[in-house]
Amino acid sequence: MTDKLMENEKCMKYDTLARIVCLMYQRPIFKYLETVYGKKDTKLIKRKTKRIYREMLERTPGIGGSKENSLTGGLVMGCLMFAIYLATDRKMKEEIFANVAKSAGNAPILKKIFSKKDPFSEKSHRSKTSEAIRSQKSDYSMDWKFTHEAKVDEYFTTYTKCGICELAKKEDCFHLVKYICKIDYITIDLMGGKLERTKTIADGYEICDFHVIRKV
Repeated sequence: MTDKLMENEKCMKYDTLARIVCLMYQRPIFKYLETVYGKKDTKLIKRKTKRIYREMLERTPGIGGSKENSLTGGLVMGCLMFAIYLATDRKMKEEIFANVAKSAGNAPILKKIFSKKDPFSEKSHRSKTSEAIRSQKSDYSMDWKFTHEAKVDEYFTTYTKCGICELAKKEDCFHLVKYICKIDYITIDLMGGKLERTKTIADGYEICDFHVIRKV
């Protein structure tokens, strides 16, 4: 690895973004976990999660910071989700983790944020196209790579690399990514779209094929 790449590969921190991501998701997630593990054990899991979350951030190579790369929040969210799993000493069953991801997707603040977005606007497509071009040139090992094609009332976004998948491989949690992928259906629905997807990297394919159509 060159000196330039080593500089780019500085790890993330438990910073303001990390705290915001935690605040966004923790309430609905741990409220659900209380129904599974009870209040006492959930409190212990929550405490352990915070430590593991911080440690994971500090060992995960960043992708340029939230101002440079809007997908940074997704990578931070992945750290939180996997930290919750690791906080159970990897004993959490997959069906429970699936509901953890579902709880995250239905977080009230997430609904508030995404319900105000219009992924079909010209501005949104310009931004997504610009991000796609940037992604193809990215040297960050944990970054996404994708293309974006906009049409009237629909768009196609094809990912050939997924940052959360890369994180999951690093943390030996790849079997859980498919549940996080389902959050896409929730957020796109909130933005007034319908996601049609036949392949994901999490399911062993080489691509994630997003075809999003405006809901009538």
